[in-house]
Amino acid sequence: ASPGFNILQLMPLALLLLLSFLSNYSRSDPPYSLTPTSKHAMQRTTIGSKIPYYVEEGFDENYARNTRTLRQVESNIEGLYLERLHAECINLKRHQQRLFNEAKRYSGEEGKERLIQAKSFKLQACEDMKQLQSYLGYQQQSHYVY
Repeated sequence: ASPGFNILQLMPLALLLLLSFLSNYSRSDPPYSLTPTSKHAMQRTTIGSKIPYYVEEGFDENYARNTRTLRQVESNIEGLYLERLHAECINLKRHQQRLFNEAKRYSGEEGKERLIQAKSFKLQACEDMKQLQSYLGYQQQSHYVY
């Protein structure tokens, strides 16, 4: 086997690796984050729903000057925030269910107290999610209804 032949056999693999590298390199991170990071340090708030978010330097020049672009970014932020609230709501409901299950193991006054504690357990993320859904105009058939 000649050395040239071996190089030709490796060309498809090399091309595949190069294309993979270029696609990962060209993929850009969003210009915003729901939490502050070293890259996203400047705080902003969505115009309508008042959700805090953080942007990278140069955000105003690249996004905030164009109303349509800014609205798209803020719509993405609202969707991400709604997803976060949904996940948090599910976790809170699971915790509340555990409290109910624990309360069933007790009788008398302690059982009653634990049941009251489970019933009064605050599901803040669920409430926040409902408020945001209402503001955004979500219908009852939404898969984020709780």
